[in-house]
Parts: sequence; C-alpha cells; structure tokens
Amino acid sequence: MTAVVIGCDGGNLTEYQQQIDAEVHDIIDRKWSGRMGQKASYSMTEAGTDQALYELEDMLGDRGVLALPQAVTLATEYNRQYQQEKELLYLQALDLTVVRHAYEANPFSTGRAEYVYDEGDEAAAADLATGFTRLLSDGTRITTSVALAWANLASGSDGISGVFDASVFKPLLRGSDPLVVLEPLTQAERDTIYQLRSFNRFRKEQVVAVFTLYFQALQQLDRVRNAEENYKKLRNLYTTMQKRAEVGRFEKLELQQAEQDVIQARDILIQERKDYEDAVDALKLFLNVPPTVEFKLDADQLAAISTEESVTFTEAQAISAAMELRLDLANARDRVEDARRKVVVAADAVRAELNIAAGGQAGTESLAGLSSEELVSVGLELDLPLDRTDEKAAWRASLITLNQQKRAQAELEDVIAAQVRQAYRDMVEAGQLYSTQVESLELADERFEHTSMLQQYDRASTRDVLDAQEDYLDAQDRATEARVQFLLAKLRFYRDAGVMQIRPDGMWQLGAEGTEAANDQPDVESYIDEWMRRRRSSRQKEL
Repeated sequence: MTAVVIGCDGGNLTEYQQQIDAEVHDIIDRKWSGRMGQKASYSMTEAGTDQALYELEDMLGDRGVLALPQAVTLATEYNRQYQQEKELLYLQALDLTVVRHAYEANPFSTGRAEYVYDEGDEAAAADLATGFTRLLSDGTRITTSVALAWANLASGSDGISGVFDASVFKPLLRGSDPLVVLEPLTQAERDTIYQLRSFNRFRKEQVVAVFTLYFQALQQLDRVRNAEENYKKLRNLYTTMQKRAEVGRFEKLELQQAEQDVIQARDILIQERKDYEDAVDALKLFLNVPPTVEFKLDADQLAAISTEESVTFTEAQAISAAMELRLDLANARDRVEDARRKVVVAADAVRAELNIAAGGQAGTESLAGLSSEELVSVGLELDLPLDRTDEKAAWRASLITLNQQKRAQAELEDVIAAQVRQAYRDMVEAGQLYSTQVESLELADERFEHTSMLQQYDRASTRDVLDAQEDYLDAQDRATEARVQFLLAKLRFYRDAGVMQIRPDGMWQLGAEGTEAANDQPDVESYIDEWMRRRRSSRQKEL
C-alpha cells in the first residue's frame, strides 16, 4: 500500500507556521494589559550557543567588558528558563486557537474511490462529501453536507447521485446554558491571561537574578582587589621590618609573625581569585554562555549603586500595593472565579436532558435529476436524571475545589504580605548596615595609619599593625558587601511589592510609563498610588 500526502511540502509547512505564529502573536498582543508592563520580545527563537557567542562578541568590543544592561539582554535572549517560559506562553495561546476553532464553522471534505475486480466482474465507484459543522453558544449544533456518488458497473450501468443533508441538534435543558457551553472557551481565554501574568512575573524574577549574579561577581572582584592590596601592604611591611631587624630594631618573633601574615594573605588572594572565577562562571551559565568564553565585568557599576536611605512610604502602603499589583495573586483570585463557574457547570450536568433533533435530506438518482427524494425528520430526545451518580459526585467535588481555591488565595495573600514585610525590613536594615560599615571602614583606615605611625616610634607592636591591617581588609569587604546587599534588597522589595516593571530590553523600571531607570532614585510612593489607580480602572476590562 502506498500512502500519498497532498499539500505538505516544505514550502506549505513554512506558510502554515507563519499563519499560526501570526494568530498566536495576535492573541498575546490583544491580551497583554498595561499592568503587565511594556510588551516584551516573546517570540520564540531557535538561536543557540553560536548566535549567543556572536552577539556576545559584538557586545564586548575591543575592551572585552560585559556591561550590566548587556548581561540582562543576553539573559532575555538566551537564558534557557526564559526560552521555556516563552514556549509555555506560546503553547497556551496555541491551545486557545484550537478551542476557539471548535466554536467556529468547521468545514470538512472527504472522498473515496475504489476499483473492484472479482472473477471477471468489474466495478468502479467514487464519492465525495463536503460541508461544515457549527456549535452555537446555546449548545445548538448545525451540520450540513453535500454528497456526490458515481458508480460504473460491469453490467454497463453508469450513474451519478447527489444528496444534500442538514441536521440541527438543540439542547433545551442540560447543556443549553451559554455559560456551560462556552466554558472550555472561557477557561482557555483565561488560562492564556494567567500564562501571560506568569511570564511577566518570571521576567521580574529573572532581572533580579541577573543583577544578583552580576553584582555578586563584582563584589567578589572587589574582594580580589582588596586581597591584592592587602598582600602588597603586608609584603612591603615585612620588607621594611627585615631591614629594621638587621639593625636590631625588631625581634625575630615579630618578624616571623609578619612573614606568617604575608603567607596567609597570599593564600587568601588565591582563594578570592578562585571564588571570583566561580562567580563569573555562574553568571555565564545563567546567560547560556560557555564557561570557556572570557570577558570582564564593568567594575564601575559598584560605584554607581545609589546608597540613599530615603524611604517615604510605609510598610502598610507597600503591602496594599502588593495586594493590587502582584500578578500571581491576580491569578489566584481569578482561579476562584473559575472554580465558581465549574460549580455551575457541574450542577448543569445533574439536570434532565431534553434535546430537539431535526434533519433533512434531498437527493437525485441521476445527473439529469429525473427523480428525486426528500426526507424531513423532527424528534425529541429525553434523558431523565434517574442515575446521575457520577455527575453528582463531580458537582460535590467542584464545591470542594472552590473551597480549596479560596484557601489558596488567602494563603497566597498571607505569603505575599510576609514577603513584602520581610523585603521592606531587609531594605531598611541593608541601608542602615551600609552606613555602619562605611563608618567602620573609615575607622579601620585611620587605625591602621595611626598604628603604623606608632610602630615607627616603637610605641606599637608588630601584632598591633598586623591586626589593624586585617581589620581594615575585613572592613573593606564588609562595606562592599553591604553596598551590594542594599541594592539587591531594594530590587527584591520592588519585585515583591509588584511595582517593578520590565522594559523590552529586559532592564527594570518603576511605574507604567518607564520614566525611571534602574540607577535613579524613584518616588516609590507615587508609583504605588498611580498603579493602584490604574488597577482599579482597568481590572474589570482585563478579562
């Protein structure tokens, strides 16, 4: 047997893909609401590692430095999880196209041809049927078709017959409520919105992840530089002490202490360099860049971190904003509404079933239409609810599911409130800690300078100088860590409060219009008020 496939060459498949992509993208564009932020590059790409390397090479240029915005752009294009999230969004919109199609006029066309040879008798026949079916919102299903049949027998008889067939099936009780009939379509439409919200929630989480990895690597780079400076200082101190020991100014024990600290400083430097390479490799893995590719980070980003502690809004305001703006919470609330509809749908299945079935046929026996036949039928179908055990169980289960969704919503609201409270406290604490660490660094610097001066006049021991330098190194590292943690704490707070929005290039901003950049100090309270106003006016329009 040979199978023949018609109309499936590569060119047609490409056209099919373009048509499907256009329909899916149109759905996403229409359902992308303003509170989700600016529309992102959600189109799926087949670009792999080679394309990422080419784009990375173009970004690095002659300096070989990967700036923070470029890292965010790479993550948006090539991060594996980001690609999967785009695919999930696409597939959900694709499912919606299939469900929508079920409520449209669906054409069909079938045909068959055969030749039979049996001990000298021959016969040939062919038939073709074409028509459409349509499901209406009240459950009515309409089907029409036109069929043609041709036959040529060995006896010499030859003829063509045609039949027009139409049928209507209309439920009067069970299955007649438009809410029930349209439930698959309604759920598919809402599921697409849910996936859009999840996608945009993920984008916020991803930009925080990129910032975290990038600045953790920068923090480690700063530790390397501090360790290098510490090693040089201790080595110079040891050299000076050697010269003074030769003229009897230092005991051998003190010189050995200095030498031991030099060795420890070198070990620390080696470890810090290793940790930096590990941090950069973690960033590369997240960006989907091979670990063997080398690039530098923009160290100026550390100095660009704003450390102002001005907080003009309260914790209660932040929680209120999160209750309005969090996309995952919006999904949880709408799933409660879904569960309520499911209760109505399940209750409808318990009802009695009464349907009207009507049909008609008209046909001819020959091409000339010399004879014809017509048939019209109308009937009722009744199914009394004598045994609805399965349906009743499904209805009871739907009530339990509704209660579960309500509890899930309430739990998520509590979780979000706790997240915002924690993020708010972390942000305030990080700002205060940074101020403390800056003061500690200044004192450690003064202490080292003062102790070094006292040592020259034999008023401080070698151990005092070595301890002062160790504390200075520790204060440097802690100050940088506090600076980075303050930035990341603010980002996590903006993310958890729902006020963070993502631009098409992957970078973040506050508010709907994108007037604030990542390194600016925004007026968060005004953005919260603006978002709440916009949310109230648009919430009813979203679905």
